[in-house]
Amino acid sequence: MINLGKKWYLSLKIRQIAVLSFLCTLLFLLTNCQNQFSGITNLHAGAGQQIIVLGDSITAGYGLSSEQAYPYLLSQKLNLPILNRGVSGDQTADGLARLSEDVLSEEPWMVIIALGGNDFLKKVPKRDVFQIVLVLWLLGE
Repeated sequence: MINLGKKWYLSLKIRQIAVLSFLCTLLFLLTNCQNQFSGITNLHAGAGQQIIVLGDSITAGYGLSSEQAYPYLLSQKLNLPILNRGVSGDQTADGLARLSEDVLSEEPWMVIIALGGNDFLKKVPKRDVFQIVLVLWLLGE
């Protein structure tokens, strides 16, 4: 039997808890906030064409049909067009590389960035991830 050590087991548990927490929060928002959107008056006020979600496998809906992925469900709840630009395995650097072609070329009025999980799994230094996220944010302004 291979001894991977307690540290490996704890980091796996932390990742499982983080993913479960994210999915529970998303489920709560999608099921309990249905009537909350009716009071938002500027939801359709953007200058671009649609909302785009730039992300990784969670955004892509890995293992799910496209109608089960959260960008589609959010689109249905908001009654707004939302393009899913999730790619399984993507890290923040991959998202940055895809930004111009996959996102900005579509003239979005809002971009949701959902990246970072694979950076964590591959132990990319936090400093590097934060710098890329800052660049993504600055390019989107």
